[in-house]
Amino acid sequence: PKKDDAELFAAVREYAAKAVEAGDFSGVILIAKNGVTVFEEAFGYADRDKKIPNRTDTKFNIGSINKSFTALAIRKLAAEKKLSLNDTIGKFLPDYPNKDAATRVTVRHLLEMSSGIGDFFGERYEAADREKILTLADYLPLFADRPLAFEPGQGNLYSNGGYIVLGLIIERATGFDYYSYIRDNIFKPAGMADSDWIPKAAEIPNRALGYVRDGSSWKTNYETLPGKGS
Repeated sequence: PKKDDAELFAAVREYAAKAVEAGDFSGVILIAKNGVTVFEEAFGYADRDKKIPNRTDTKFNIGSINKSFTALAIRKLAAEKKLSLNDTIGKFLPDYPNKDAATRVTVRHLLEMSSGIGDFFGERYEAADREKILTLADYLPLFADRPLAFEPGQGNLYSNGGYIVLGLIIERATGFDYYSYIRDNIFKPAGMADSDWIPKAAEIPNRALGYVRDGSSWKTNYETLPGKGS
């Protein structure tokens, strides 16, 4: 335990600096007490080659953190009686490629990653023209026709594909495209004015690049990204 905030913040800075030097962290750390921000500092680079440092307002690709917003939207629609967690995929997506999944997988299974639907990453994703993946429906050919990995509700499997399906259910239940619905019903009420699905190729000031290790060096993950996030 630290004796006061100053000692805590010094320890955080030291810890972050070591993690940056080791290549284990690059980003922003925020600490809040009782809803009030008491510490917020940026570490590492938004662009390693150009030596552009991160800032506290740098925009980051957040990847799967978006699943929390999808889940929140589903819970909101369930509370509004616009869907039930016991509804099947087929109720909203009658043309879903896997008829077995359409009739037996429920919204609850999708939320809890117990559906047996797997991932959209893999050989198909690698072979796809990723620049053309711009809508949720564009992801379906990458996974939706595959057999379920197990009986729905009888196992757990991290499921990017399942959350694509949840997003499509949100579209059918509301009549809005997924992105618009989340912007208007999750982001705006929460004051999240800087959160969005920015197309991969868009020129956005102050956006951090993502990186992966390439041996002893780093390379951007740009080529691995879809044209637009899910």
